[in-house]
Amino acid sequence: PETSVVVVTAFISSAVEAMEAGAYGYITKPFNPAEVRIVVQRAAERFALLSTQIEKRRYAELSVTDGLTGAFNRRSFDLHLTQKLSAGGRHHSDRFSLLMIDLDDFKRYNDTRGHLAGDELLQQLARVLRESIRQGDMAFRYGGEEFVIVLGQAGKKDAVLIAERLRSLVQLYTSATISIGASSYPEDGADGPSLVGRADAALYAAKEAGKNR
Repeated sequence: PETSVVVVTAFISSAVEAMEAGAYGYITKPFNPAEVRIVVQRAAERFALLSTQIEKRRYAELSVTDGLTGAFNRRSFDLHLTQKLSAGGRHHSDRFSLLMIDLDDFKRYNDTRGHLAGDELLQQLARVLRESIRQGDMAFRYGGEEFVIVLGQAGKKDAVLIAERLRSLVQLYTSATISIGASSYPEDGADGPSLVGRADAALYAAKEAGKNR
């Protein structure tokens, strides 16, 4: 898209057709060096401007997404949770839940298959989560092999049903299993640390109970 195509032609009709097809500009024949210089200079300026915009967009994406998995990163999660808990980000009747997700036996997986295979597994997990959550829900990489999903308008019962569906899908479409802990606003806490702490405690209980649950 950043390539600037300049057409050289003796026929205006050809120039118009090329412009309609996406050419940046045209030079008529016979041409003079001054005209060529001006058109090429403007095309180069356009290229520099587009390159700067693309670079800014890339850096903006990197600031909110995890480079390996493409999921939103921990910083995005903290900001999103703060917004949902703020007075301006919710109504008093709003309910939502958190799912803390951890890959089972990930260290052993890395040790036996290698870190590249481990990276690929994390990418597969992130893809399954993104493609399986409801519209409006958001998946984040919390850190390491842990992910967290924010479920909008979902109480504890809904969160457990969604968590079980995700657990089954991960077992079906990847070579690993996950354990999940859930917490819900407002019954499990009215602030971020409380909600994350309760979900983390539930995740630990799932691990202690045998994993893959």
